[in-house]
Amino acid sequence: MKFLFPVIGYICGAIPFGYIFVKSKGNDIRNFGSGNIGATNVFRFNKKLGLLTAVLDVSKSLIPTLFALKFCGFLIASLTGFMAILGHATTPFLKFRGGKSVSTMFGAYIILTPFPFLISFLTFFLVILITRIVSVGSMSAVLALVIVTGILKYPLYFKILTLFVFFLIVFLHRENIKRLLKGEESKFRG
Repeated sequence: MKFLFPVIGYICGAIPFGYIFVKSKGNDIRNFGSGNIGATNVFRFNKKLGLLTAVLDVSKSLIPTLFALKFCGFLIASLTGFMAILGHATTPFLKFRGGKSVSTMFGAYIILTPFPFLISFLTFFLVILITRIVSVGSMSAVLALVIVTGILKYPLYFKILTLFVFFLIVFLHRENIKRLLKGEESKFRG
C-alpha cells in the first residue's frame, strides 16, 4: 500500500499545468518562447498564468510528499518526491516531454529537507538577481541542494536520489547550456 505514494507522486507530477492554462487561452505553450511547459515560459506568455503555474508545479510534489512523509516515513516520502519530479519531466500526457522540474523539485524538498531547501531557494534567487538568467539560477539551486544534503546527515539513499535529481535537471537544461556557452541565453525580465 505504501508504494502507491510514489505512483501517486508521479501522476501528480505529470499534470502539465502550464500547458493546460495556456491551452485554455487557445494557444500551445510548446510553440511559444522556449517551448517549455514550465512556469518561466508560461510567465513570458502571461504573468498571472505563470505565477499560477509556479504555485501548482510546487504543490503537485509538495502535497503527495507531505502525505507520504506523514503516513509512511522519510524513505517513501523521498521516493514520492523524486517520482513527482520525474513525472513533471516525463509527463505521459504530452508524449513524455515535460518541463525542467525546478518548481516541482522545490515542492518536494521543502517537505523533505527544509534547511537545504532554504539554501537552494536563496541560491536560486540570488543567482537570478545577479545574472538575470533563470537557467543558471535553476542549475545553481540544484547544485546547492547536492552540496548541502551531502554535508548534512541524511541517509545515503537520499543523497543518491538528490544526485539523480541534479543530473536530471542539468540534462533537462542541456539546450540552455548550449545557449549559455554561445552567449545566447535569454535574460529574465520580470
